[in-house]
Amino acid sequence: MHKKSLAFLVTLLIVSSTVTISPTSAAEKVAVIATSDNFPDALAAGPFVAKNNYSLFLTPSDKLADEIKTALKNQSITKVIIIGGEVAISLSVENEIRALGIKTERIAGSDRDETAAMIAQRYGKTEYAIIVTDENFPDTLVSTSLAIALNCPIIFTKSKVLSKVSEDALKNVRKTIIVGGTDAVSKDVETKISQITIMAERIGGKDRYETSILVGHKYMDITKGKGPANKSIIITDGENFEDGLAAPILASVASPIMITPPGLLRKELSDFSKKYEIKTVYVVYGPKIPRGLIVAVLQQIRTFLGVIPTLFTSITISKLSVEINAKVNEMKKVIEIAVAVPGIGAGAAPTAGPSYPQTGTLTGTINATINFLTPMVGALSNIIGSITGTYSIPSGTSGTFNGTVNFTSITGNVAGNIITSGNIYGNVVGNVVGSVSGTSVVVNTITATFTGIIEAVIDGTRYVGRVAGSITGTVVSNVIKVTSFNWTISNWTYEKNITGNIVGNIL
Repeated sequence: MHKKSLAFLVTLLIVSSTVTISPTSAAEKVAVIATSDNFPDALAAGPFVAKNNYSLFLTPSDKLADEIKTALKNQSITKVIIIGGEVAISLSVENEIRALGIKTERIAGSDRDETAAMIAQRYGKTEYAIIVTDENFPDTLVSTSLAIALNCPIIFTKSKVLSKVSEDALKNVRKTIIVGGTDAVSKDVETKISQITIMAERIGGKDRYETSILVGHKYMDITKGKGPANKSIIITDGENFEDGLAAPILASVASPIMITPPGLLRKELSDFSKKYEIKTVYVVYGPKIPRGLIVAVLQQIRTFLGVIPTLFTSITISKLSVEINAKVNEMKKVIEIAVAVPGIGAGAAPTAGPSYPQTGTLTGTINATINFLTPMVGALSNIIGSITGTYSIPSGTSGTFNGTVNFTSITGNVAGNIITSGNIYGNVVGNVVGSVSGTSVVVNTITATFTGIIEAVIDGTRYVGRVAGSITGTVVSNVIKVTSFNWTISNWTYEKNITGNIVGNIL
């Protein structure tokens, strides 16, 4: 961060809040954990996780990352399914999970092929399976969104030999799609597969990037515009698995996954986006890619696609998996509410809110993406957090709201400096306005002020500042829609020096 005052205007792209009076769930809450040290287990697990609406966390083989421990507690996870044997996820990691009072189960074969085959067994009989080599990651990575769309497993093969465990897994499958050229999956393997299933279709380009585009076209053809987010794509790195490993977590709500070389948006990907009128682009990068190359991709997306990208990046794969899971959970809540509640959606007119007691608790979640309109590089994005507070309307048509706000994830870019982690927390004090009928109140709006602290890690340096602002929103059914969040960050501290003020506004 430069040691001078910065001022910028930001616009709110997505802000949505879900509100419940007393959320409870009697169902078992399951998470899946795979190693962040290699790619096969995590990528084979991706479609299985999406199918069952689980969370997927990625941790080093020998240690349960602290942020994953916190996420398991915060999500009230009761069971963890571990993917892979004790080399992939050690017994000490499993013991750490059990020490949290969480049951564990392990899906583990003698090698990566058998582990993937055992995951496939959980599907039972399926119409399709995706066949990819277990020897390199790009084809498997882009296949995950296709497997999610087809509700089918990923089955591994060696380039020149189909293992017995994979052959047995294919006996529950009618049709297969081989992803990759003949160097990745040989003609002999294709012939063997065609003898087991009624069809063996191949999707393969001249390189990993053309294969990615062809898989994307297949995804669009299969979903016919009815995918989880058919106007969105996920862009990630095609060279290092560490940078793309967490992308499939996002694929259950935003597909397909497309790969691109570090720092370069290929023309074929630009053409694909224009053909399908892509409106939302998620960019996922892990810790390996240089930050300058991330900025370069963000610039090219804005220039050539005319889209403001949402960036997910972090200093560890574990932290990135936690942050993407949080985003996915909030997106799913918004999708579920939009489907379940009449009158909520694009262009829908506000309707009267539900009846609540005259005093009670409102808890909600906030999901925001912020775009800088000044000539700065990139966007500060992925602000995920919550508002929790109590309200009281004892009589009349207005009352009070007192609570706290906690923005638990901030990633993005400010003037070329990458924010790799951050947090805003503080107090919300304000009013709720509605109407009282008998012993209940219909809450219509919330107007509140907010004071708190912002912390962020920018290029490895920790910054701290004070935040003050106001929040207004409307309440429609069980949803708070935040219509404005105006804020100022002052006394921004760099090491021991005050660097000035950052002033912003979400409109």
